Order: sequence, then C-alpha cells, then structure tokens
Amino acid sequence: MGKPAGANTGSLLRLFQSEFFDVHLHMHYLLSMESGGVQDYLVNALYKMGDDDVDFYLPQLCQLALLRYQKSSLHHFLKDKASKSMHFALKINWLMTSYAEDKRPEIREAALAMVQNCEEAMLLSGIEAPGGSEAGGAQASQGHHAGLHHTRASLPQLANAAGDLEDGTPPAAGAVTTGGGASPATGAVPSQPGVAGHVRWQAMRRSSSCPELASRPGAETEDAAVAPVRLSSTPKARRRGSFGFEGDRSDEGDGIGRTGIDGSPESSSQPVVAATSSTSSLRDRCAASGASTPGHCRSKVLRRFVSICQTLQPEQWSQAAKLQACLPNAYTELGNPLVDWMLATAEEGHVDGHMYERGQFMLKEVRRGFFSTQKRLVEMITKITVLLVQTADKDERKARLKCTVRLLNRWLLDRRVVGALAGDGQLSLMGLHIPALRGRDYRQQVLHVHADQCKVFSSATRAPFLLVYETANLEEPRGDADPTAVLADCVIQELRAANCQLSCPEEAGGFLGLAEQPLLGHLAMLTSEEWLSTPAMDLVMATNVEEGQGSPGGEEKSPSRRQRWKAPKVRLQIWGESWECRRAIIKRSSPFGTYPSWELNAVVVKGGDDLRQELLASQVIKQFSSIFKEARLPLWLKEMEVLVTSSSSGCIEFLHNSMSVTGIKKMFPETSLADIFKDAFADQLFQAKRNFIESYAAYSLIVWFLQVKDRHNDNVMMLSSGHITHLDFGFMLSNSPGGNMGFEQSPFKLTQEFLDVMGGEFSDEYEYFRTLVVRGFLEARKHVDRIVLPVRMLLASGSKLPCFRDGLEWVLQTLQDRFYINLTEEACIEKVLELIDTSVNNWSTIQYDMYQKYMNGIV
Repeated sequence: MGKPAGANTGSLLRLFQSEFFDVHLHMHYLLSMESGGVQDYLVNALYKMGDDDVDFYLPQLCQLALLRYQKSSLHHFLKDKASKSMHFALKINWLMTSYAEDKRPEIREAALAMVQNCEEAMLLSGIEAPGGSEAGGAQASQGHHAGLHHTRASLPQLANAAGDLEDGTPPAAGAVTTGGGASPATGAVPSQPGVAGHVRWQAMRRSSSCPELASRPGAETEDAAVAPVRLSSTPKARRRGSFGFEGDRSDEGDGIGRTGIDGSPESSSQPVVAATSSTSSLRDRCAASGASTPGHCRSKVLRRFVSICQTLQPEQWSQAAKLQACLPNAYTELGNPLVDWMLATAEEGHVDGHMYERGQFMLKEVRRGFFSTQKRLVEMITKITVLLVQTADKDERKARLKCTVRLLNRWLLDRRVVGALAGDGQLSLMGLHIPALRGRDYRQQVLHVHADQCKVFSSATRAPFLLVYETANLEEPRGDADPTAVLADCVIQELRAANCQLSCPEEAGGFLGLAEQPLLGHLAMLTSEEWLSTPAMDLVMATNVEEGQGSPGGEEKSPSRRQRWKAPKVRLQIWGESWECRRAIIKRSSPFGTYPSWELNAVVVKGGDDLRQELLASQVIKQFSSIFKEARLPLWLKEMEVLVTSSSSGCIEFLHNSMSVTGIKKMFPETSLADIFKDAFADQLFQAKRNFIESYAAYSLIVWFLQVKDRHNDNVMMLSSGHITHLDFGFMLSNSPGGNMGFEQSPFKLTQEFLDVMGGEFSDEYEYFRTLVVRGFLEARKHVDRIVLPVRMLLASGSKLPCFRDGLEWVLQTLQDRFYINLTEEACIEKVLELIDTSVNNWSTIQYDMYQKYMNGIV
C-alpha cells in the first residue's frame, strides 16, 4: 500500500492508522484530500472497509468517482466491488445509470463508461456464484479467486445434466461424466469431448459470438459422424428468446434426420416432440425406449417440456392471462424462462483441457444473462407504475396490477419447473432477486408475488404500488434430500394449490417408472394447451380473527375494562391483520414455507419519481439513529431502505403495520385523534403513549435539521405500536411546495391534536417530550460533521438534487447553523425550548393543514 506524500505525511499517516480513524473520518479525508499520494492511500484503504459501510456511502462514492474520474483510482475500487458482489454490481450500475440520465456534461461520459465497465468487471472477474451469500460479508471478502473456484466446481454437475439430456443415458454410479465418458477401468478421459462435448462445440462453432470455432480441425468430420440432439443458436431462435432442440444437421441441410424423444430418427418436418400429441402416442414411444431410470426419464420429460414451452409465444400467454396490450408481459420483458438454464447446462463445456477457455466463455454468458434478467425484472415492475397512471379508476388500477403480477408468477413457475427437471446444477442461476435490503442472502429467490396483498396507492399523477413477495434459498441443505427433488415436490404442491388436474402418477409410472416422481409423471403427459391453461398458484390469505367474539362467561365489565377489551378490535379495524400474523398465515399456506430461509418481503415500487433525495434523507436519518443509540437516548427513528434503479424509478422498504394519520381520522370522523388513540391502546396506553412521544420527539429534530416541508397528515404515519414516523422527503433543505414559496415557517409540526395525544401542554408527558427534544439536540450537536457529511459529499460532487436548489455554500451553511454550534450549551437549550414553543399551534402549520383539507381532502 502506497504512503501519502507531502510535508505532513507523518502526522496524517499516524491519524489514518489510529483507532480513531473511523469510516466517517475516512470519507471526510477522501473528500477533502485530493493530492495524488493521499488520495491513492485512502482509496486503497477502502478495500479494508466493511461492506455495510461501503454500501452506506455508495451514492457519495459513485459521484465522487465520476467527478475525479481522470485523477483518482476510486472508480477502479468500485469496479472491483462490482466484480466481487452481484449486489454491488447492480446498485453501482443503477446509480451510474441515473447519473448518466442527468446529462451533466462534466460526468455523463464517465457515468456511461462506468455502467459498461462495472458490468464487464462483474462478467470477466471470478465473481462469487450469482447466488452466493452476502449476508455475513465474510464470503464476499474472500476475493475473486474463491468465487471462481466455487463457480468452476459446479461445471461438472451442469455437464452431467447436459449429458443426460443429450444421450438419454444416465452415468454409472460413481463415474465422472465428461461428455465422452471415462473408462471404468482406467478412468482415462477420451481426447475428444464426446457426444455432449460435440454438441457444445457445435453450438458454439455455429454461434456468431464464437466464429473462431468454425475452423476447429475435424469439426466437419465430427458433424457427419455423430448426430445427437443439439441446441439451436440460429438468429431466428435467438429472436424467440430461446434455444430450441432440433435434430442435428448441417447448415446447408445435409439430410440428417431429427431425433425423437426416444432417440429414434424423425422426419425433418416434424418437431422433436409433438407438444399436442396424444397420451397414447407418448406412451408407445416411451414404452419402446425400454428405459425407466430417473435420469433417463428426466431427460425425456425435460425435452418434452422444453419443446412445449417453445411452441408457446408471449402473445399466447398474454391472451391466456387476459393481459391488456398496454401492460408489460413477463414473457416479453424477461425473455424465455428457459434461456439461462440452457446456457448453464448445455453450452458451458468442461473445465479441463482445451475446453476450459470455452467453459469460461459460457460462464461469462451465464453471468451476463443472470445480471441482465435482474435488471429487466426491476425495469418491468417500475414500468407498471407508469402504465397504471393511464387510468384514474382505482378498481381498474388494481385489476391491471393483479393481472400483470399473475403472469409474472406464471413465468416464475416455468423457471422452477426447469430447475426441478435440470438435476444437478446451481438453482440460483435461475433465480430472481430484488436487492432492496443489503443484509439479505443473495440466494433468496423471488418465488411468488401475492397479488391479493399488493395494492395501488391513491395518487392523482402517480401510481406507486405495494409489492408483496415470498423468497427462499432453494439450494440450502435439507438433510440428505436432493435440492432439486425438494423443489419438485414444491412445484407439485403449487400445481395442486392452483387446482391443476394432475396426471395419475400410477398411470405414468407404468411406462416411465415415475410412480415415485409425480412431477415427471404429470409433465410427461402434458400438452401445450394444458400447460398454457395451467394457472399460477394464487393463495388468498384468510384471516383467523373471529368476528363478534363475546366476552368470556358473559360477565359484565366496567367501562374501563370494556374499553381495554375492545382495544385489540379497534387496532384490527385501523391497521388490519398484523404483518407478523400475515407472514405466519402465508408461510403455512406456501409450498415453500418449509424452507428455513423462507421470508415474506414487501417494497413500495415507484415510477416517475427520483428517489435519490429519499435515499439521502434515509442516510441522514440512519446517522441520527446511530447517534441516539450510541448515547442510549430513548429516541426512536425508523431506518428505511431505499433502492434507486434510475433517475425516475426505484423501490422503498414498506413500513409494516402503519396507517396515515389522515386514514385513521377518516375511519372515525366524529372522534378526535386523542380519543382514537385511547380506544386503540386502552390495554397498553402507557407504553403506546411513550412510544408516540419518543418517536415524535425524534422526528421533530429530523424535520428541524433537514427543514422537511409538506408535513400534512397524509405524510405522517402511525404504527400499531403507537410510534410516529414521517414519509416523503421530496421537499427539504432548500426546496418547498408551491414553487418554493416557503409557506411552512414552523420549526416542526406540533398542532393541538398531537399535543392532546401526549396529554396536553401542562402534562408530565409533554414535559417528557420537551426533555427528549433538548437531549437529542445536544447529542446531535456533538456529531454535526458526521451528520452533515453525506450532504457535503454530494454537494461537493456537483449533485443537482432539487433540495440543493440554493447552491452548495447556502445549503451547507444554513444546515450547520441549525445546530447552534457557536452557542454555549445553556444558550443552546434556551434556543431549543424557543423552537418548541414556536412550533406549538404555529399559524403557518394550521393554515397549511386547512389548505390540504379543502384542496386534497387531507384531514
């Protein structure tokens, strides 16, 4: 590691190596010290920083890297992070895309270069297996060599699956399948790749991306000598988004016949498997083959399933789902669900000998497909929000969302069926993941989107919606069970949950040996029409709360006891079934609920919104939350995750068990907020009121320091625990609603209805609130540089967020001034108490609430 140069090198180096040099000081000096030696030293030190810290400052690091693209190695560090982690590769790609879309001339070219370079770094480096765990950070820090070794180890498994598929013969027990096979006596591997290897070489030689393979010695001789089933990589097949099974023949049409499901030649005018062939025809062909081993049967069923899927076009899926033409079709947006698997199992090649370079080439293609599918998934769900705006009818919006989601579920089902049929290999190569939460295991695949739990939020100009989906790691150990066998059982449960009429396993087992494999038995009897009409599982959550439940024993209760008894019902009326209860019910109903890694997730998807300002607000709130926790102050803040996917789209973590204050008041129009609060928390009033005060005090400080505006009651949320939180940070620091007219002059919102919830201005609870505001203010003042740092770094990088409207110097100066760092502690306390008194029933706050009530119906 290089050392910083200059006259003050010694003191700087001692500081950089001291225990006091934390991540925040690191970022401060990275921003302020631009000299080459110091900059290189600090960039090199970033490699020792934890993933969570890098992830926190990622937006600032990306902008700084673009600003210093020609004179700093920071962009190389970001490319290295992308090469070692799919999570960072995706987030860096999306952030750089958003900066490129800003069209700022000083950084646009660098941003476009970084978009391409980060993807190439991810593809070319030995990245962890695309499903590799990133939860603990230890595996991700092992470097690219460990990741490459892990990926190579899976190639023989994938080759085994391809071998079974192509020649229909299962490998001998304990034998290592190499495509051509190894001698049982000597274990020698033939010099030629064999049938499976021939197929891979032939497919790659005919591929336009590998023209050099066309000149391989002996290629034409092999073509004439061996005629296995091969994968088509013709331009027409690529346009369909699939790799079709065809009989092996030369490009000129040498007359070599196609191969049927039983290995017998067929006419060139016939498909590999007639998807609509009768059951008896299939039975005759399978019975004639005389093979009933699981591997052999799987290869036959897989061929049939691939052939069926290839006959079905996206338009047919759209018609079957009754999807409107304006809505995104998963089979169009995400492509054929078979493509990535076909690349992984049939074209990777071996890692030994001269096949190694071709294997690495195909690994690159697999990673490319995995990476691009992740991006297309997020693009698809964010596109939905824009299309939903086309109709103002709430029921129509919900119907469109459900229809689109159900077709996505159908696409996911196809992926899982292929995974269950593929045998050995990495199931995570076929997975989809929404990287909204850094701490999640990246192998957590999106399994099912619960359409009944998704909802569109009301908005005149936008249509953000709640996306609820379950995930699990399909590769996690389940005792001695084969992961693909466990997945096959889950798929059968899915089909049964969708009321699919399964083929009789006993009948199928009579000629395929599938009595113990119901999924293979069902798919072996399937036609394309039947598969097209098979619905995706659509679980509807049933509440377990009994209505009209009376008091036990019918005993009479006093008014106070009766109120406490009714409190849970009032909470249920306001917030509905708790998220924990919903999760438990869905887990019991889900075929995948037995996976230990199973989880229910929820994000709010936004399109037409720039969430980078929301991301900045979430960073500052996390800083405040950490400071309060370190000082052991009972101030509560909700740390929210924000995922930016472009300059106009992204996802925000959903706030469970919450309801806007407006929504609560509309449920009880004749009741005050304080009385509603008492009714809802009569059985735990002391704790609920404490939660309310501690959270209200914390967010009052956030609103003051960040100058958050547009604080009407639709942006103030109350949780089922009594906590208060704020949403929507589109107006803060220097911009405000109404063309920046700055109408809201109050330090923070403190109207009478919130004072009444605390107990009034002369209550002990209100005094507790004042004390918490003062203590939180004094503690934040000690860490002003740490709190301001994320804002300073973006401003110094030339960010053009709306909240920076008044420029770098004004925004920074006024932000620091609000901490009163030039006052003594006693004088600061007096100023804070003055802020509280000014906020109580402030005229501008009351008038703004009245305006929102009459113009937008917000009470």
